[in-house]
Amino acid sequence: MRIGELARLTGTPPENIRFYEREGLLQAPERSRNNYRRYGPAHVERLHLIRNYRASGIGLDDVRRLLGWAHEGFLEPELLRQAVQGHLACVEERMEQLIQVKEHLLGLALHGAASEDGPARDGS
Repeated sequence: MRIGELARLTGTPPENIRFYEREGLLQAPERSRNNYRRYGPAHVERLHLIRNYRASGIGLDDVRRLLGWAHEGFLEPELLRQAVQGHLACVEERMEQLIQVKEHLLGLALHGAASEDGPARDGS
């Protein structure tokens, strides 16, 4: 697939895909005869992983490290364990924040629905 297709499939702008390639986070794809990038399922999977890491607040350097450890192996298990535990704590905190936002939005929705069912507010 070409970059536009990959962008649509993953919800990632082409500029971001090129950036991740330049940064070494996403493996450079093969090129077709007309020099178009040709992406495959492995690119889709890796890009989803990068986006999920980024969405959970993990910085680019840490994303690079995590991707490297996951795909190349890691020789210092204690450092890996500590890094993963730190990121898990951040993810848990982010999840708690999202739950609070969800509850607030649900409360607003319920309040709005109750207002619509109540008496008219046009003064009559």
